[in-house]
Amino acid sequence: MIRPATISDLDALEALEAECFTTESFSRRRLAYLIRDALAEVRVWDEEGVGGSLILLFRSDSHAARVYDLCVSPRLRGRGIGTELMLVAERIARGRGCASLRLEVRADNEAAGEFYRSLGYVKVKKLPDYYLTGCDGVRMERALQR
Repeated sequence: MIRPATISDLDALEALEAECFTTESFSRRRLAYLIRDALAEVRVWDEEGVGGSLILLFRSDSHAARVYDLCVSPRLRGRGIGTELMLVAERIARGRGCASLRLEVRADNEAAGEFYRSLGYVKVKKLPDYYLTGCDGVRMERALQR
């Protein structure tokens, strides 16, 4: 089941971030801020515990929403959880009047890039030295059908 995240999910979200990202995971403080922020939507995939999460950001001056973070526990990958979370992101973004959904992915994360391409996302920009480790990023985008 996918549901809105609450402050009581912080332990699980922090653990999921650490499980999914080695150098660029969100801190507990940042996660708490995002759960409370009116310009963010945080969702969790919760089936006998939090196994996936989505953070979606909005700007009042933009018609594009941004997938800020997508996590699926490595032990649960391949079950369609990431796809379910991305479909929820698209529904939320359309509901807020957004025309497109954007995200950034590490250039060296071929599996994630292929996952997003399979959902209809296309590369729109290379982002040199985008990540803290010096890795390049790739901005991807998908137009949302109304």
